[in-house]
Amino acid sequence: SYTIPDDAPTGENGGPGAMATTAVDYSYYPEDKRPSESAEEQGTMIIIYIPGPKGITTSFDYVDTCDAESVLQALKNNNAITESVELVRFEVNDAERSAVLEISEAASVYAAASEDEVVAAIANTFIDNFSLDEIDMIVGGEDLGYMGFSQEFDE
Repeated sequence: SYTIPDDAPTGENGGPGAMATTAVDYSYYPEDKRPSESAEEQGTMIIIYIPGPKGITTSFDYVDTCDAESVLQALKNNNAITESVELVRFEVNDAERSAVLEISEAASVYAAASEDEVVAAIANTFIDNFSLDEIDMIVGGEDLGYMGFSQEFDE
């Protein structure tokens, strides 16, 4: 058996060689659930808020570039919104840490999700990924006003 030497580098949680034992063995994971070999292949990891029958849940996805179009597409890919939702405009005001997001509609793939939940999930996704304090949501031509990060729908 192998004994970790006392002078081994200490890990995050202290103790000799702690880091050596924290590696995850992905060989037991199904092929499609294993992380790819390099971060470059995956791109930028983003968090996605998904409205559904049990409220808003979160998931992660990877995009080549974190921009409004790719974040909206990731929402579609993860069944957060329907394919018919189109980006009209996205303008960020870095000084104010705010943005204006205009989309064609807030269509959900889940009949159980209310439009408020869908809008909150989209707003949360953009606020989180673009480090915003608030976002002005314009949906189908109707200005819903500025929204902060919403937790009221979380389970």
